[in-house]
Amino acid sequence: MNKNKYKQIPSVSRLLEDNCIQSIQAPQNVKLKVIREHLQEIRSNISTRTVIYSDIVENIKNTITTQINSLRRCINATGVILHTGLGRAPISPHILAKVQQNLASYINLEIDCNSGKRSHRDEHTKTILTSLTGAEDATVVNNNAAAVLITISAIAKGKEIIVSCGQLVEIGGSFRIPEVIEQSGAKLRIVGCTNKTHLCDYEAAINENTAAILYVHTSNYKIVGFSSTPNTYELAQLAKKHNLPLIEDAGSGLINDFDIPLLASEPIIKKSITSGVDIVTFSGDKLLGGCQAGIIVGKEKFITRIRNNPLMRALRVDKFTTLILQQTLQNNQQSSLTTNPILEMLTRTPLQTQKMSQNISATLQKKSHYHITVENFPSYTGSGALPATQIESFAVAIRTSSRSLAKVAQKLRLNDPALFTVIKNDTLYIAPRSLLKEECKEVIAILGKLL
Repeated sequence: MNKNKYKQIPSVSRLLEDNCIQSIQAPQNVKLKVIREHLQEIRSNISTRTVIYSDIVENIKNTITTQINSLRRCINATGVILHTGLGRAPISPHILAKVQQNLASYINLEIDCNSGKRSHRDEHTKTILTSLTGAEDATVVNNNAAAVLITISAIAKGKEIIVSCGQLVEIGGSFRIPEVIEQSGAKLRIVGCTNKTHLCDYEAAINENTAAILYVHTSNYKIVGFSSTPNTYELAQLAKKHNLPLIEDAGSGLINDFDIPLLASEPIIKKSITSGVDIVTFSGDKLLGGCQAGIIVGKEKFITRIRNNPLMRALRVDKFTTLILQQTLQNNQQSSLTTNPILEMLTRTPLQTQKMSQNISATLQKKSHYHITVENFPSYTGSGALPATQIESFAVAIRTSSRSLAKVAQKLRLNDPALFTVIKNDTLYIAPRSLLKEECKEVIAILGKLL
């Protein structure tokens, strides 16, 4: 039986000459490598494989295309709005137009047009950041972990920094607050217990070697029940009493109070500054709705120390990030949900997601042999924001007994643009809460073609 299967495996030369594979715009050595690896995989699993030439060609074509064009546009139908795997916040089209307009040529990243002298790239975002947050000064690095790292290094290297036991978070990729502090050169002083830390715990830990107090917003999880911790105002008063800076890792980057009930538990950067926090760090690609960046705002004397830290050269942002962030912050000045796609998705009502789902479902039911319905399907903010908070939503539910849903989902992901869905309880879900407004028709077209 296996001998016959081996005979069915096409040769490398035959596959290289196949019109479908020849049509792919890729170097010949890449094609050759993929073909050989795929054929070897078939031979290694020949007893469990069905050798079908068209499937082999299709798989090779998909692999080559994926390797050559590994980064491509994706449609997020998972219901997870800030999907880390899909790049978190999408960038508004008018911001991208501004980027194209300005970065196709030279740009005054570090030069003052008025004087013609060298300036600092922070100047392009400092004024608007201080205006939005009420802080005295601001700087930007490449992500929030870097912001925490350089802040602690500049403020507490060689000395102790106090953190509550319940705030020793692990962020994505297994990066942990204790490890970040260790890399900064500071010494971690843990106070309190997992569920309860009192103000007196912080005060009892303060000594002549204490450099700062760190308050970490627990964005990836929530401790409920018999639990409490001092708020930033109480900690700011304690820090001021002992002439220490209070640093807050606010995480998600909610600058404005948009009066959105869902976001009530998220720290607002301006309120943190008002409450007396000396330095606040937060992300640029979460609720702010921009690109990856670690934003640091606070008192000028501390920001100056951070800006002059040797790590700044390694962690600074480039012209793309600077321009995108500047435009994103200008959007936030308008205090309008329409300028931030993330906030627009978060504020869609369940009824709106139901109507979007019904629109997709109605079109597909006419063309497909799958069992298609509209059902309740909770959505999530994602990327650590609003942990454990389900957002009431609806989604298109697709079921079948004749095909593998895993293969259907893979086929959707290999489309261009890639369509990401969710498989749960033998059902494939299309969740429209995380779709951009203009993507509904595109999703219908993709599903209609591939289903």
